[in-house]
Amino acid sequence: MSKASRRSLLLLIFLCLFTLSSSVFAQNPLPKATPSIASAASEFIPKIPPRAIAYQRERRTVSLIGLAWGLAGAFVFVKSGLSRTLAKRLETPKLPPPFWKFLLFFAAFTLFHSLWTLPFGLWGWRLERNYGFSTLSIFGYLRDRLIGTTTELILAPVLWIALRLYTRSPEHWWKKAWIGVVPLILFSIVLQPIVISPLYYRYTAMSPSPLRTRIETLASKAGISGGRILIESTSSRTTHVNAYVAGLGPTTRIVINDTALEKLPPDQLTAMMGHEMGHYVEGHLWFGFAFASLGAGLFLFLIHRVFPLLLKRYENFFGAKHPAELSALPLLLWIISVFLLVQAPVESGISRVMEHRADRFGLQVAGLHRATAQLFVGFAERDYSDPDPPTLLHFWFGTHPTLKERIEFALEDPDDTPAK
Repeated sequence: MSKASRRSLLLLIFLCLFTLSSSVFAQNPLPKATPSIASAASEFIPKIPPRAIAYQRERRTVSLIGLAWGLAGAFVFVKSGLSRTLAKRLETPKLPPPFWKFLLFFAAFTLFHSLWTLPFGLWGWRLERNYGFSTLSIFGYLRDRLIGTTTELILAPVLWIALRLYTRSPEHWWKKAWIGVVPLILFSIVLQPIVISPLYYRYTAMSPSPLRTRIETLASKAGISGGRILIESTSSRTTHVNAYVAGLGPTTRIVINDTALEKLPPDQLTAMMGHEMGHYVEGHLWFGFAFASLGAGLFLFLIHRVFPLLLKRYENFFGAKHPAELSALPLLLWIISVFLLVQAPVESGISRVMEHRADRFGLQVAGLHRATAQLFVGFAERDYSDPDPPTLLHFWFGTHPTLKERIEFALEDPDDTPAK
């Protein structure tokens, strides 16, 4: 085994040991009530059964070890000889190679990586089935996975154009690529709810009802006019409860899971909608677009600096000398994966700030403090969300304040004044 291979193996072992040690810290029920919660009824202290703790522990194990396993996939693709063999068959003196050859290589790697990570995907699906959350059959899960693998091919022309820019202007390609990527990020956010999401779910307008009237009244109070409220067929895949805002400009919509309509009482649904209206009114999707655009520029600059250096250092392992060669692509995709992992705390931290602001907006516009707290308690008791997850994992991956923090915040003024 070469020195590069040994280092890669040691890195994989370290990541696996780290994720295994982290995954055992499933949160116990809240050990004691905080002042805000203690002043309210015990109904606001989530009652976490042992079954939920077992679910949290296994879910972390699947997710974190699966993450390390996925990062190892690129090296296995190279070490197995698949990368060199395929690159040799598609070899061309022109760099980058013609798009159709690049697409074939990219599709082969994407398929390999999907199969490589399939065991952990199936483990995660089985976990959700065992705890009564997933409603997908094995065939439904594999169909969704095939859709996801296919949609990843959208990245191929973006990477090919970036490599083409690199061959023409090695020193300034990343600036030109950044200019091109920003509108692509915008288009992806605009088109996602009308192109990608319908591949998985059906969306229908909310039927006239007292609840719809209540939500429209709340929207008017929040200063929203003409906003689209859609019902998502979430129950076709899971029993979990949620709502979210998607799209930008003409495709912006507030989406409610049909599972939420089935399981939540009107006050909690209204509280949830107040939160989502906070995202809408405060333009959080536009902030997300701005942060993504800045992040893309930083990422392209790092690629410009790091990719050629790593390729030169591990040239023999990857079998490539130039970044635009096909056999260098696994390294580029691995760098992308590592960057996304390393920047996750920044992305998560920004998300937590926006989610807290949406909580505040929802409480101000709806006035449903107790219902909001009950909603968060339900996430812990019904959906088995950890109310107080391990600090490191929450710092790295937590996109919302902890449920414990959100319950405390909602109960700072527990007297409800529902929107009429």
